[in-house]
Amino acid sequence: HVTTNDELQVLAEKFNSMGRELQVNIREREEKERLKKEMELAQRIQTALLPKEVKHDELEIEAKMLPADEVGGDFYDILFSKSGNLWFAIGDVSGHGVTPGLIMMMAQTIHSTMIRHLDYTPKEVVNVANYILYQNVHERLKADHFMTFVTVKYLGNGVFVHAGAHLDFIVHRQATGACELIDTDGVWLNFLEDISHITKDATFSLEIGDTLVAYTD
Repeated sequence: HVTTNDELQVLAEKFNSMGRELQVNIREREEKERLKKEMELAQRIQTALLPKEVKHDELEIEAKMLPADEVGGDFYDILFSKSGNLWFAIGDVSGHGVTPGLIMMMAQTIHSTMIRHLDYTPKEVVNVANYILYQNVHERLKADHFMTFVTVKYLGNGVFVHAGAHLDFIVHRQATGACELIDTDGVWLNFLEDISHITKDATFSLEIGDTLVAYTD
């Protein structure tokens, strides 16, 4: 730290100012690097919860997630219930960043716990998931992120039962070569506290060779 009473004083002050700015830049860079590492860790935790491979006697199943951000609200799950039925779910939390990622992990935990340990219909799963998310996100976090969410139960012989609201499923019919849209009528999660009066089960069927596509945007 140089101090004089002539031109060197001005030069010293400039050097001192540059030194302070450099320290600030170093701290900011270190903070950005720390946040980057934490976001990368959050992404690894989030994607680790998603199934990588699921085998089934009647169905060929593939799933993949390519997040646009380090952490996001895109969600899917594929698992077997305690009674042996195959279930899958898909959804997307509005917005980007940590909060939607946290909501997505809440939804995954709720869905997985209910399917593996209890015997519910798809509409009951949606209703319970919505109520818990509403209490946690709307009431406690005071956040208004909504979530599209559909859960599907496979009954066997090509028959599926689903409930919830998300983007339409796409079914490619091998017999005709045409693509068919399957509506997912329902209500977003964390929009109303109780959606039981408007959540309903619906069914669709696949024939041998048909392909079902579920996706997020």
